[in-house]
Amino acid sequence: MKILIVGSGGREHALAWRLKQSPRVTQIMAAPGNPGIADIIALGLYFTVLGVLAAAGIPPLNGFVSEWLLLQAFLFTPSLPQSFVNMLVPVAAAALALAAALAAFAMWGILPVFWKALSFLEAPSIVAHRTFWSLICLLAIALAAKNATPLKSLFRSRATIAWSTVSAILLASNWLLYVWAVLNHRIVEAALGYYLNPFFNMLFGTLWFAEKHSTRQLIAIALAFAGVMIQVPTGGGFPWLPIALASTFSLYGVVRKKSSLDARDGITLEASLLAPIALAWIAIYPSTSGISPPPAWPQALLIISTGIATTLPLLGFTYAARKIRLTTLGMLQFLGPTLQWIIGWRFYGETMDSYRVLSFGLIWLAVAMYLMNGKSTLQKRTESCT
Repeated sequence: MKILIVGSGGREHALAWRLKQSPRVTQIMAAPGNPGIADIIALGLYFTVLGVLAAAGIPPLNGFVSEWLLLQAFLFTPSLPQSFVNMLVPVAAAALALAAALAAFAMWGILPVFWKALSFLEAPSIVAHRTFWSLICLLAIALAAKNATPLKSLFRSRATIAWSTVSAILLASNWLLYVWAVLNHRIVEAALGYYLNPFFNMLFGTLWFAEKHSTRQLIAIALAFAGVMIQVPTGGGFPWLPIALASTFSLYGVVRKKSSLDARDGITLEASLLAPIALAWIAIYPSTSGISPPPAWPQALLIISTGIATTLPLLGFTYAARKIRLTTLGMLQFLGPTLQWIIGWRFYGETMDSYRVLSFGLIWLAVAMYLMNGKSTLQKRTESCT
């Protein structure tokens, strides 16, 4: 129902406020009206937009604030035009996807704190537990999901099993290197490896898929490698750790492109292939795997939580990857290594000498060029569409 209010006084103001509460009223117009009436009409718009953002739970619009704003949005939304409500649906989806991506990269960024808490175990034992409990979490999610692929059907294709075996080995190697780096006070080096990851992706994309790169991208790759190699004169030798982390994860991405499985099914199959090895390791080395003697309940809870720490950011990332542009996702991915670098340097006292400062400076310059290239590419695509 559309209502026209004629007048501009206090009575018309009160009438507009009361009519606004009715779910049957779709639009209120006032002639000549006053600023107060306009504010009442606009109030529904403001609360609805805030409610959409609150649904994503992005601070500070989270907790009780989120609940209150959502209530106001439900109260005011019926009075808005249907066209505007329809417009809010993609806004809400984008806000939720952005929140999921930020949460995923933030969780990956603070993982060093979690692995440090498991320092009573050795790195291979942590990876073994991570593999087994991740499989348990993924199977539980598959049982809860109505459209999940049955585990038995994932083993039907020999080609899929072959590619998944290779990707599982690469993923386990990356996990082992990273956990070892955290336990051996080399978090800053590990962060450097994940800063390099997109540049290795571009390099392997050229080698395996004949992808073409712009001049800016090639300069970014050169700067990134210069940033790594400048650490050699520090006396630490060849920077094998960041290169190994970046190369194993990038190669994992290359192999995963050969598979027809989505992210959740893919990692479920990989965890299933690795689980027998993980269980065998735990059985052979029970003392270093926290099994013998039985751990106290806080330690047991930490061990079980390795599966949750793996699957939660993965689910957030896969949800975001389906909803927002890959360019945006590529920009957000640097949140993870940035948090790792801050944690290693400021919280665990790892050194940042002049060589490392220069190294990170060159890599951050490469990252800036990478992001600028992504932005210019997006602008060109937008212009071509219009």
